[in-house]
Amino acid sequence: MDGTSIYTELRKARILKGYSQEYVGLKLGITQNYYSKIERKQCKISVEMLLSLCNLLDIKPAELFSCMEGEKKAAG
Repeated sequence: MDGTSIYTELRKARILKGYSQEYVGLKLGITQNYYSKIERKQCKISVEMLLSLCNLLDIKPAELFSCMEGEKKAAG
């Protein structure tokens, strides 16, 4: 992970897995539209959903939290 946002990393991981937003939404029990808003930072994501996403996308939660450190440093 290169210090980009959690949302960007989720999108990258989804694309690398070859999953559509619709597929991820279906697996999470949400709509494609809602998942799209998550990736665009237009709605909040619960810890439970974040952990489910990590599991689905084979991402370690710690990797995403390291992205947050990069965001904080960039913000100053």
